[in-house]
Amino acid sequence: MAELFAGRYLLLEPIGEGGMGTVWRVEDLKQNRVVAAKILRQSHSTSLLRFVREQSLRIHHPHVLMPLGWAGEDDRVLFTMPIVAGGSLATLVGDYGALPPLFVAEILRQIASALIAVHDGRLVHRDVKPANILLDATGAGRPYAYLTDFGIAVELDGPRFTETGLVTGTPGYLAPELAALGDPAPASDAYSLGSVGLHLLTGVRPQDVPRQGSAPIGVPDALWDTLVALTEPDPQRRLTLPDALARLAAPELAWHDDAAGEVEVFDHFVPEPAAEPGAGAQLAPEPGDAAGRRLSTRDLLVFGFFGLLMILGIVLLLL
Repeated sequence: MAELFAGRYLLLEPIGEGGMGTVWRVEDLKQNRVVAAKILRQSHSTSLLRFVREQSLRIHHPHVLMPLGWAGEDDRVLFTMPIVAGGSLATLVGDYGALPPLFVAEILRQIASALIAVHDGRLVHRDVKPANILLDATGAGRPYAYLTDFGIAVELDGPRFTETGLVTGTPGYLAPELAALGDPAPASDAYSLGSVGLHLLTGVRPQDVPRQGSAPIGVPDALWDTLVALTEPDPQRRLTLPDALARLAAPELAWHDDAAGEVEVFDHFVPEPAAEPGAGAQLAPEPGDAAGRRLSTRDLLVFGFFGLLMILGIVLLLL
């Protein structure tokens, strides 16, 4: 029998495993909709604080997937977000290997636009990678992508949620200046997006892709040159995301009906009522109660207080 969480969320089935918990497909009985949810225990203090912080962020963009709300029960906290049925880019490239150039260009246009909105909101994502880009189940049609997982995002010139001296990010997609413990900036997200593009185009790890010479056979120069410029090691010389978006609008990179080739983004879950591409990001948090609303400043302080108490307790035990 399915578990009912906090009297509202029916846990239907696990759909993924994370470092600190399981991602579930759940039915929100109050809103009569199916959403994704991650459940954390209060003992997972660092991850819990990151999820709490992510709940406080609001970037309004059609290709940015933000959390919907949260609920608590005993020592567990559940965080919800729209369910995206097509899986991640990591899964797609794992299934198909190198993806068609125009398919890649379309994904890059969408995520570059999303990142520009993130940066306009004075945030740096810091972990742009295929696993953090989700897809609607659009079949063999035009892909529809979402940037997600803002758990380690930071404000420009703001405090970080990681210890000083620790590198935060994913090898292969991490900008060189961040690996050298430099400050996060829009340029570092640009490097990560360029690395994602190289991975999608070639099917191999971006650090193993040679950047010198001409474009690989079948890859338009306009696309290849953009990715090389985005992954320029020197952030001062690196192509900016607005300039990259302008380059990706080149006529030779325009989407057409056969651009997906053999690639199909299929539904990974039990079919739900049909929705138009992009509908996942339109679900709105419900105001008025703890489950399904944005965390208030008071909520942040409460979670932060308990997180600090747990950390202090661990320190005292070690003394």
